[in-house]
Amino acid sequence: MLAAVFLDPDDVLVAAVVAQMMEWVDVEHREQWIGLARNESDRQYASRRAREVDILRIQGAVPKLTRETLSAWTDSLQIRLAETSMAVRTLDHLAQYGRTKRIRRTAARRLATV
Repeated sequence: MLAAVFLDPDDVLVAAVVAQMMEWVDVEHREQWIGLARNESDRQYASRRAREVDILRIQGAVPKLTRETLSAWTDSLQIRLAETSMAVRTLDHLAQYGRTKRIRRTAARRLATV
């Protein structure tokens, strides 16, 4: 699949596939995939997605979780954590400081069930 993406002439498609693959490839293969993106902004986006996948895999249970930490997370990451995390501290922070009302409500509902 890596070779097929490398040969594809559509830069937008390549960027989308690279970003999506961050959820599927092992950490040691990410840089190879990120390198397929044809411009710097696409590589930066894929790198950010890789960091978000790492946070999702640990359910947002990062050391020193603060309001500032949450503010650096994308809305997409925050809502996915609010919907799936079992980490009480993460859900509590999202319920209090999530960027949108939807994130805060979802985290609060989930917190009540954990």
